[in-house]
Amino acid sequence: FVLAIVMLIGTFPIHVLAAEYVGPSDTISAEPLPMEIHADLPRLIFKPEDFTQEILNGNTIPFTFTFSKPNNINYTGKEDYKIRIQIDERIAQHITSMKSEVERPHNDSNAPIRDRNLLRMPNGLGGWRNIWEINYSEPYGGLIIGKGDNTNVLNGLITLDETVGEILERYPNYLSDPIIYSTYIADTNLNVIYNNTSTSGGIGDGAIDLPENTDISNQGAEHFIGSGLEAYFDKTLGENGAFIVEQYWVPSLNFDYEKQGDNIVMKRLWTYRFKPDVILSPLIDKIEMYRIGNDKNPQENYRNITLVASTNGEGIIYDGTTGWGRSPDISRNKTTVLDMLSPNGAISTRFIYYLNKDLTTVYSQLLNDGLQGFNFKGYLADNEGNMIPTSYATGYFYIADTDGDGVPDDVEVTDPLVGKPRLLDIYDSENTARGIIYMDKMASTQKAHLELNEQIISDIIEINPIYGGYGQGSDVPINFNLLSTFTSLSKEEKIGSKIKMVVTPAIYVEGLEANTTTNIVKEAPIVYNPYRIPVGFQPTEVDAKDVVINSDIFPEGTIYNWTYLPGIDATSGATPRMVNSSETYYVTIEVLIPDSSDQHIFINLYQEVSWKYILK
Repeated sequence: FVLAIVMLIGTFPIHVLAAEYVGPSDTISAEPLPMEIHADLPRLIFKPEDFTQEILNGNTIPFTFTFSKPNNINYTGKEDYKIRIQIDERIAQHITSMKSEVERPHNDSNAPIRDRNLLRMPNGLGGWRNIWEINYSEPYGGLIIGKGDNTNVLNGLITLDETVGEILERYPNYLSDPIIYSTYIADTNLNVIYNNTSTSGGIGDGAIDLPENTDISNQGAEHFIGSGLEAYFDKTLGENGAFIVEQYWVPSLNFDYEKQGDNIVMKRLWTYRFKPDVILSPLIDKIEMYRIGNDKNPQENYRNITLVASTNGEGIIYDGTTGWGRSPDISRNKTTVLDMLSPNGAISTRFIYYLNKDLTTVYSQLLNDGLQGFNFKGYLADNEGNMIPTSYATGYFYIADTDGDGVPDDVEVTDPLVGKPRLLDIYDSENTARGIIYMDKMASTQKAHLELNEQIISDIIEINPIYGGYGQGSDVPINFNLLSTFTSLSKEEKIGSKIKMVVTPAIYVEGLEANTTTNIVKEAPIVYNPYRIPVGFQPTEVDAKDVVINSDIFPEGTIYNWTYLPGIDATSGATPRMVNSSETYYVTIEVLIPDSSDQHIFINLYQEVSWKYILK
């Protein structure tokens, strides 16, 4: 009879059959950059036109950029400053171009109007992000000339591949689920967003939400050329964190709160009216307001809390039933907390909305309702309580979850641009291990290793999605070489042991914890040695699964194959007539086992098999 001697002498690489996982979409998420205050940059107001019938019938959306530059600051600008506009994907996917006027030289109304195109940012995967950008400084191809004491309105235009009406027909709920935007100045050298330059809001809703019995005021219409509102989250405030909402107004150059040049003889007693999202209202634990004042030094304005919401007429008043609140009368008396000096640049205020639940819980509740953020509204009211035109603004806070793990970026204890790692199944006979981790394009370099009982058992791998060719929303594979501290252990010591994968920023970041996951070492396939093949059979005529002794422990979907190494006839194989007892032939038996975390990923445990027929 004839025997085939089968011996295990190989290693096990990963075999991935699934399509690449691309992570969360780039729908309306905020750009994952830290935020800082930069007092030497102007407030920007991006204002798209409302969806009038004319706009609905056309394929363009006009917009304006409004900004005011204080006279005590020299705006020299630099190449690293970028004006960015982020548009909801429902509109962004239809945008073919976006352009804006360039600021004219100061005091030269006869200078020709020049337009420049904003460029769409690539996503690093051959596609595009929903962000358009242009340089801040005109000398570097941007929009803003530089230093000076002036207020400007620049006209711009978004062009679409369909009419606005045709696009909105696909999204009939756009009024309740706003098509949002945000705009800001980013420093591409420091990788930060200057939050005192940012605004956000809804595109084209056209609706001004006012309390009952509130009219449009005939006061102050000429004093402001626009208003903006921005919201962000600070996890360090209170027990559960808080939303910070800043509204600002860009006044005309000659505006003074108490100047009597507008034919109003009475002393102005304006107030500020505000409204957080109705969904947020039951989640608010406390509201605080900071001074209304000159925006030239926002850090000083926001140094001390000024007023706390109450129901007894003191401080700011908030009515949870109507959702609207109001400040006391705005006074120039410097002994009071509210102060609107003759402005030198924008005027601003800040609100703090403390939460009574943690943001992760809030986020989960929002997702269950098909939502992912909150809107905020505010305006200035005249002596009669009516809204002053051009002082009204809305803003939107989108709760971003860049790595898609269900924990909002703003409260992540690990790097919010890096997802929870996955350690694929490890088998006891392996010398290598495999991991996968989601990394945003903006993520910093990470380092990863494996541990067993707090002892490092692998090499330390550095991962950088940019240098590695990965882009926005990529799963990055990691291959570890296992050290002798693991490979020298006995089979019994390995099977059932818990391996930990540890990922941290390559450069230490204070406050960020390590990103970890674990997996249990499993038993590898064991083959019969030797495997007896009856006379007249070739090895490949035997079901490969029959060669594996412990095939019953592997999950449904496991694949068993005979394959050949280079140089072996994969069509006919070998027969006894071709073989003498001194010749040895090599084939490969592969066992493709679905990974326990993803059935589309297979661990390819293959072994080089030597067999020879022994004639007796």
